[in-house]
Amino acid sequence: MNKIIVLILLWGFYLSCQPTVEIPNTGRKIVINALVATNEPFALNVTKSLHILDSSIWLANDTINGAKVYLFHNQDLIDTLTKDEVIFGYPYYNYFQLPANFRSLTHTPRTGNYYSILVSSDEYQDAYATTLIPNRVEISKMDTNMVVLSGTFDKCESNIAIMCDVQFKDPLSEKNYYLFYVYRTIDDSYRVPIEFECNDPIIEEALKNGSQKFGVAFGDNSINGKEHRLTLSLKGTNIGKPFLDCSTPPGNPPHKTSIQVCLYSITEEYFKYIQTLNLFLKNYKNPLAEPSHVYSNVSGGYGIFAGAAVSCDSLVFNY
Repeated sequence: MNKIIVLILLWGFYLSCQPTVEIPNTGRKIVINALVATNEPFALNVTKSLHILDSSIWLANDTINGAKVYLFHNQDLIDTLTKDEVIFGYPYYNYFQLPANFRSLTHTPRTGNYYSILVSSDEYQDAYATTLIPNRVEISKMDTNMVVLSGTFDKCESNIAIMCDVQFKDPLSEKNYYLFYVYRTIDDSYRVPIEFECNDPIIEEALKNGSQKFGVAFGDNSINGKEHRLTLSLKGTNIGKPFLDCSTPPGNPPHKTSIQVCLYSITEEYFKYIQTLNLFLKNYKNPLAEPSHVYSNVSGGYGIFAGAAVSCDSLVFNY
């Protein structure tokens, strides 16, 4: 009996010596998430930050009621963005697939210009960010050819791949960063990003959803001032018709599939955001990893507000 009492006392002493980690609750701040690009009107997502104890209910708890979003061009107010609950196509890759809940009805970013965003709310501190829209780097040429893949394929897989060689010239006189992305559009309706393969050694960051690669990002360290050819492979399974019949939706069958390959000239801020977000996603399930902080350029809040200039080329399949 005495041994049991001693063990209980020792166990209680052990528990009392364990360190308690307290995560301070410093309140909530405004979060801005936007890459504004020259092929779309200004659009961004505005939410609020959450404490770790909010994580189980974040989908219902990160919205801000009554927020106002002001757009400035070279410090001059040019627009008050409209609240928009409709999800429409982001002109860039976003790991969390956040909808743009504020957008401009009248303004599209222009290259070489500075723009600022001010988000105001009665409940939270104002958040402010500024970005430059880089100069566009044009896709100068795109060559394609069709390849028949070997192996066994079921009825909802295609044995066809489209190889694309995308050529562009990096400017010599400036530091450049790039994001490369591929979209599919059926009958000129809503466009969606599709997976592609690209193993060019220039690639520094892959943008993934699980094991699927939906974008690549890189700087111009090894191609400064040079012509470069980026080679990628698109599976017919991901393109759909005319390479895959089982993907046809019910009702009126589609008649055209468009594939758009887009080269985004992005700011250094957005490239840092991609790098640090990748590092965070790599480490967040490892309790022993070094803490990873995602890059933010928002004053008074958190998030990213960055600019991009876009050059695209298209493949059109009529059937």
